[in-house]
Amino acid sequence: MKLPPLRRVRWQACYRLIHTRSPTVDLFERIADPEDFEALIELESLHNPRIRQGIGDLSGHRLEEIPTKSRSSYILAPFAYPSDSRFGTVRFGVFYGARQIKTALAEVVYHRENFLKATREEAMLLEMRLLSVQLDARLYDLRGQQKLYASLYHPQDYSDSQSFGKKLKDLDSQGLAYDSVRDLKGQCVAIFKPQVLSHAHHIKYLYLRWNGKKIIQFLEEEKNKQKTPLP
Repeated sequence: MKLPPLRRVRWQACYRLIHTRSPTVDLFERIADPEDFEALIELESLHNPRIRQGIGDLSGHRLEEIPTKSRSSYILAPFAYPSDSRFGTVRFGVFYGARQIKTALAEVVYHRENFLKATREEAMLLEMRLLSVQLDARLYDLRGQQKLYASLYHPQDYSDSQSFGKKLKDLDSQGLAYDSVRDLKGQCVAIFKPQVLSHAHHIKYLYLRWNGKKIIQFLEEEKNKQKTPLP
C-alpha cells in the first residue's frame, strides 16, 4: 500500500477522553519530578521484579529520550498499556487524540457502547476525564483520502489498518492523521512517539449515561459539582 504524504501537524489542543479508572503510570508522579522517573524506576527494579505491573511496559520508548514535558502519565499510559485498536495492537501502544471535543466524544461513545453491550452491563453513569495535550509532529496524512485508503477506514474490520500501523511503526514513524470514522467532519491522530506530545492536563469530567442498551445522554460537571447536559 502506497504511503500517504508526510505533513507537519501542530495542534495547540489535542483532546482525549479516558475512563477515570483507566490504568496510568503515575507510580512516582506524586513524589518526584518527571526528570527523576528513570532513576527511580531503575532503583525500584533492583528490589522489585514486578515493577512493570505498576508502570506498565514502556519497552521501545527509552525514558531518557522522552522530554520531561512529555512524561505525564496521561501521555505515557497508552504506550505502557497497549491494546488492539484501529492502528495498534497489544504489541505496541498508540495514543489517540481528536481535533475537537465532539470528535473525541463520538469516538469514545462508539467503543464504550460496544463494550457495555458485549458485557451486558446494567444502567449506569460513566465518569470520564477530558484531557488536552499539545501536538507537534510529522505525520503520515490520510485525511481526505477515504476512497483511496478505504480498507483503513473500515468501520469494524481493523486487520488492514493494524497492518498499516505496524508498517509505519517499523519505519520509526511518529504516527498518522486521519478522518474520524465516528464523527464525519472530525479529525483524529494516532501517535506512536510520546515525544511529540506535551503539556498534558485534565480539563474537566464528562459523564455518559448508559441505559442498558445505549448511551443516551452526555453531561458535564460544573464547578458547583452539578451535572448539566452538554450543549
